[in-house]
Amino acid sequence: MDAGADDRFALLRKYETAANSAVVRRYFAADKFDDLANTGKLFFSPASKMADKEEGYFTRADQRARELQLSGFTGREMNIARQAWDSVSAGNAKAVVLSCWSLGEDETRKLWSEYGQSEEAVAIETTVAGLREALGSGFLYVPVQYVDRDTRLLPTDHSLEPFFFKDHEYEWERELRVVGEMEIGRRLCTPRRVAIDSHAQVFTFVTAPGAPRTRYEEVHARMQARFSRSRLRASSVCAA
Repeated sequence: MDAGADDRFALLRKYETAANSAVVRRYFAADKFDDLANTGKLFFSPASKMADKEEGYFTRADQRARELQLSGFTGREMNIARQAWDSVSAGNAKAVVLSCWSLGEDETRKLWSEYGQSEEAVAIETTVAGLREALGSGFLYVPVQYVDRDTRLLPTDHSLEPFFFKDHEYEWERELRVVGEMEIGRRLCTPRRVAIDSHAQVFTFVTAPGAPRTRYEEVHARMQARFSRSRLRASSVCAA
């Protein structure tokens, strides 16, 4: 989907980053890198399958504010309203797909350990502009805002706005979130794979801390076969 008159995300573009030169990185466990190398496609997970089960939902502060608005209603009416709110968020979480990247020049051991999980891991490094070039304009490229979900009220202009906010306990992720929709005609909660331009010189592949030379050579061979104009280097983080 190209941005324009039919852009379903038009009202949400204000959240996108303008920092096109900012460095972003995505960490892949070995099996996920294999999937990328084999298919040439980037995996997007349905939001409902993410580890954070509050993805796409308004905050606890929002919930309390809504309860106050309903204070004059009967118990049955309040339950109907709660179910309506929850069904919108649950439906969005099933239909929205996400690819999560980390912003910043520096690697961290925690990101490698949480998302790479072993010396077989591989990261992809590029810029926001490179990511846009690779995936196209049919996605949102949004830096996550970290908030206290007990006290922060979120904007309510669009039902997808909660996807741009996470609890402050995740702040170490420094996430740039690529937000898209499921492919038309697919069942809810279905992952999406998006082809990336194999000739674009936008990626640097990074092998994990402590990875042996043989792993470096293996990644180099597979990278050259699939993404011939990209580069490769070893992690700058010292192995534990």
